[in-house]
Amino acid sequence: MERFIHRENVANFLDRLRRETDPAGRRTLRSLLAEEMEKFSRSGDNLDLIDRHLSDCKLRIVRQFRIIDDLRQDDRSTMQEQQMLDNLHDIEELLNGHRAVIVEALARKSS
Repeated sequence: MERFIHRENVANFLDRLRRETDPAGRRTLRSLLAEEMEKFSRSGDNLDLIDRHLSDCKLRIVRQFRIIDDLRQDDRSTMQEQQMLDNLHDIEELLNGHRAVIVEALARKSS
């Protein structure tokens, strides 16, 4: 049950972080996400979960680039869409960092 709650919390914080534009709100969400992900790093079996979130993030980045390109072709503003893309890149960086921590912990555990 505890693992389910952790997984859902991470998904919720990631979803909210994708949409949040307020810097203070983003800092709070990043902090909450970091705390929840720290709980994950205690067990290596969550590497696949992080990989799924990373894969989803990369797909969203590709889609967001397409949206921005389409808007630019129509000479429309892309400010909000660019903010979303920046948020996605931030999330990708955060997930990659957390993934590296898990991989390192697993390597230490197996040696």
